[in-house]
Amino acid sequence: WNRVGVPTAQYSWTVRGPGTVSFTTGPDGDNSGTGKYMMVEASIGAIGTTAELYSPIIDVSSLVRPELSFYFHTNVNVNDTLHVDVQDSSGTWNNSVVKIGRFQTAQSAPYEQAKIDLSPYGDTLQVRFRSVKATFNGDIAIDDVAIDNAPLCPEPGFVTLNSVTSTSAVIGFNSSGTVFDYEIGPTGFTQGTGTNGSGGNPLSIGGLMPNTTYDVYIRNDCSANSAGTSIWVGPLTFTTACVPLVAPYTENFDGNTWVSSSNFNGLGDTIDNCWNRVGEPTAQYSWTVRGPGTVSFTTGPSGDRNGTGKYMMVEASIGGIGTTAELYTPIVDVSALVRPELEFYFHTNVNTTDTLFVDVQDSSGTWNNSVLTVTQLQNAQTDPYEKATVDLNPYGDTVQVRFRSTKATFNGDIAIDDVSFDDAPLCPEPTLFNLTGVTSSSVFFGFNSSNTTFNFEVGPTGFTQGTG
Repeated sequence: WNRVGVPTAQYSWTVRGPGTVSFTTGPDGDNSGTGKYMMVEASIGAIGTTAELYSPIIDVSSLVRPELSFYFHTNVNVNDTLHVDVQDSSGTWNNSVVKIGRFQTAQSAPYEQAKIDLSPYGDTLQVRFRSVKATFNGDIAIDDVAIDNAPLCPEPGFVTLNSVTSTSAVIGFNSSGTVFDYEIGPTGFTQGTGTNGSGGNPLSIGGLMPNTTYDVYIRNDCSANSAGTSIWVGPLTFTTACVPLVAPYTENFDGNTWVSSSNFNGLGDTIDNCWNRVGEPTAQYSWTVRGPGTVSFTTGPSGDRNGTGKYMMVEASIGGIGTTAELYTPIVDVSALVRPELEFYFHTNVNTTDTLFVDVQDSSGTWNNSVLTVTQLQNAQTDPYEKATVDLNPYGDTVQVRFRSTKATFNGDIAIDDVSFDDAPLCPEPTLFNLTGVTSSSVFFGFNSSNTTFNFEVGPTGFTQGTG
């Protein structure tokens, strides 16, 4: 074997294992869990440099169905890519015969197998595993490389969840076959006790239950060619979507479906399945589950609204300036409400350029962006949360809300808590109450309200209401 890029100072392929020396990227070991593997070490070298790993030159003339197979682990950022190149018998390099981007999302996720048909490349060939450094979190790994005869009925590869609804799922994969068998059941089920079916590629599976986690196994059915069936591949684990929730609906993030993380990058947190987010913790600007307490030093709140529970916070110490974090509520049916209103509490102890945007998707599926914007309001971690409301009446019977922020600084830890969809009070109180000006004998306040007349009571700090 040979490599371009030498360890110690260059972006390079290195021998690793058992175990790992990385914290959040790459795998936690080899494919078997006990041996060694090859990994691109992305913490070394400059962005744009290339690491290459060359196999020996292999004579495949004795093989009937020559095939390259290997296992890979790409727990990396979305723009990190493994390229597999093949040099044919004429000495010509065929680049990017296979390209693999981010596939795994955790160090503990299992390796996946990839295969390449080598029959187009002649009797002697060489393989190159290549990556161009895009980020510092791109520790790509490979293991168990083999060149051998492909099975008569090859199993599907690159099995992924293409889409999922509350009652169905579409599974995609790589295969030259036409008919595929599947077995599906609640996660952890024993094969032989699940529900069986068959279909094409992609594979559509219906009759599922909402908000339920399933395991599915897939195999290639080559019986039409008298080649039997492939081995089973799986399980692929997924969870079906939630049906629209019926208002009134409240979420305080304190339930067991919300698992907080004490790591500064949010590693290990879990959000409720009926919610969704764009931007994953560990390496991206993202919404993370926090609390009790805080892991931030000066920005963000000191805890949740009540001081003892959990809350959602944008972790601004991770990710690049200009990246966006999005948090989606479930779809909510508000048709039973007379005065439908979104209410939530926020904490924006941030820089003046950091902003929380609230978007609403209406019943037609159209997103109405920035129906509310919230900038810096608090000035200390210990300042209390403030309440914000959005009138949902213009948006129809089923709505979804998105909490969105684009990273402006590294001190923009925006937090929300106690989100609810309910009827607005007949006489709603003012919100976003803030001081706008002060002189030696007067003071000016601003707030949000659709009303026109307001009462106030003022007195020395600490006075009892009714005496001011």
